[in-house]
Amino acid sequence: MLCSDTSVVVCIVLQPHSCFCPQDVVEEAVLLLLITESMTSGQAVISRLPDQAEARQASLQDATSVYDLLTIGMARRGQYAMLSECLERAMKFSYNEFHLWHQLGLSLMAAGKWVGAVSVFKECARMRPDDPSLPLLAAKICIGQLHWVNAL
Repeated sequence: MLCSDTSVVVCIVLQPHSCFCPQDVVEEAVLLLLITESMTSGQAVISRLPDQAEARQASLQDATSVYDLLTIGMARRGQYAMLSECLERAMKFSYNEFHLWHQLGLSLMAAGKWVGAVSVFKECARMRPDDPSLPLLAAKICIGQLHWVNAL
């Protein structure tokens, strides 16, 4: 299938004859979001200095918006492993940001990365000790998939 004039075409620099052409609108949106994620994470403010708090919060909000949209697009395609890789990259600038950690845990769970999901849910439970769903999700994985009855 040939790409239309309005679609995004990504050519790999090392292999100029190898191009990726999205087959539908969702693939095109995910491709653009992956490019945006790369730019956003590269520009993220990771400094913990007090005078950088506002810039850090703004870059975190931008990144969170991109990751939320990526979650929607990749979940529609069942690309949970790729989604979890993207969210793992977000961890460098999302210390104690429950929303991104929770998204990571759910994506790891959906991708079948059980041990990682349990670890992330334990971290989420540390951030929100009053949320009963987090230890329940971890317990579900430990008992149902990992057969770790005594691990909790």
